[in-house]
Amino acid sequence: MPPRRQPLKTVEASKLKALESLVNELPEDVVDQTICNTKKRKSSTLEDAEPSKPKKSTKKSPPAEEDEEDLLDLSSITLPGEESHEVEVYDTCNMIRSKIAAFLKAHPKETKASLARRINALPHVNNVNARNLGAFMAKNGYDSGNTSEAFYAAYVYFEKLRIKQGKPKSKDRLEMERVWGDRGGFNITTIGHNKGIIMRVGEGFSKPNKYGETTLHFNSGKTQKVAF
Repeated sequence: MPPRRQPLKTVEASKLKALESLVNELPEDVVDQTICNTKKRKSSTLEDAEPSKPKKSTKKSPPAEEDEEDLLDLSSITLPGEESHEVEVYDTCNMIRSKIAAFLKAHPKETKASLARRINALPHVNNVNARNLGAFMAKNGYDSGNTSEAFYAAYVYFEKLRIKQGKPKSKDRLEMERVWGDRGGFNITTIGHNKGIIMRVGEGFSKPNKYGETTLHFNSGKTQKVAF
């Protein structure tokens, strides 16, 4: 006959009793070391299992950029003489060309065509487009392009932009007012090569500086600075 099987509980109890007997026979220092190692393994396991806390980001979110369209909206600003197309101009042609180039560099999304549309949207401006703005930009000289509508309208646009941005008048602007103030602003009616000064034989005048100011030399030895 096969050996009679003992109940499961009886087997487990007998094994446990045998284990206790073996432990009791071990030296006390061995038992204490075993218990200590067991606790360390449990502690290490718990530490490994603990999820690491996410690190807080120290980077600050960049401030929201102002709406560029709002910055370039000049509809709330009106200049003296604007309604009659008689705003006094205190920039030379070269100065306006420099301002256009600086504007396009500062606003990469803008083109000459889009800037021309912005300028043409001003009230009391006559047909400024990419073509005549480009033709004006291609010229060079303090009074080259002075009768162009693109020049006059661009001056109005950038003067309004200066006011909206709260910028003070530049050194060049103040010098232009000194040179051209008693003439009602820079010449925008007479083409440069049609201008002249009547003087006596032996008298003459110097090449105009960047503000359009020339020095008259008289036979008497006297000199006089005038806008030209």
